[in-house]
Amino acid sequence: MFGNKMKFIFVLLAFFIPVLAETPISGEIHGFLKADKSPYLVTGNIIVHEGNALIIEPGTTLRFEPNTGLEVRGGQLVVVGSEQSPVYFQ
Repeated sequence: MFGNKMKFIFVLLAFFIPVLAETPISGEIHGFLKADKSPYLVTGNIIVHEGNALIIEPGTTLRFEPNTGLEVRGGQLVVVGSEQSPVYFQ
């Protein structure tokens, strides 16, 4: 009986741990933020400099720690959300 309980707990953990994982980001950034790496945890200001572009895919979530933000300094920010697959800034 103890073995079945352990299997049940393992299955629950295997199912929920990937949902709880966050990809930390901060600093200068460019390229793509992909939905399959989401949610992203913004641990410090993220900056898009001139000549660079940041493209955020549909279905992506960015969670900002207190006192952090997103700065576009001459670069380009492209947010590709839709009603069916929004991008969330939290």
